[in-house]
Amino acid sequence: MNSIAKLLPVFLLALSCGSPVDVTIPKDIISDSMMVKMLTDFHLVEGGKVGSKILGDTIPAAVYKSKVYQKYGLDESAFEKSFRFYTSNPEMMQSIYEKVIENLNKIEATAPRSPLKDDIMREQTTIARPISELTKKLKSQKDSLKDSAKQVQAE
Repeated sequence: MNSIAKLLPVFLLALSCGSPVDVTIPKDIISDSMMVKMLTDFHLVEGGKVGSKILGDTIPAAVYKSKVYQKYGLDESAFEKSFRFYTSNPEMMQSIYEKVIENLNKIEATAPRSPLKDDIMREQTTIARPISELTKKLKSQKDSLKDSAKQVQAE
């Protein structure tokens, strides 16, 4: 009996290290592909948030979240129930979030650059160069005038 008690933890450890158990997604749970899409949209909303509003907008972020639910024809409770299911299955949730991150990276890579920001940077460079050249010229002229004034005083 004593040797069986000693081997039981080793046996249980060996079972836990085996291949992962296939988890069947219940019918009332959002599919993993739908979850990826929804989480991508939610992260886009969250990324634009400043406080309780979306950057540059007066509409509260909660309105945008409700639009995500509306887009997929679901309500918050169905999403929350599915989210709890996936978080209780870490391997599935990890797979979902790898796809969400991949989607967000694609969106970021293809997002148009702000022409306004590019124009501002170009203007700053265009303006800064002539200003520094003017500053050098003015300093040179000022020094020249000082030298001339000293010569006049010396005579």
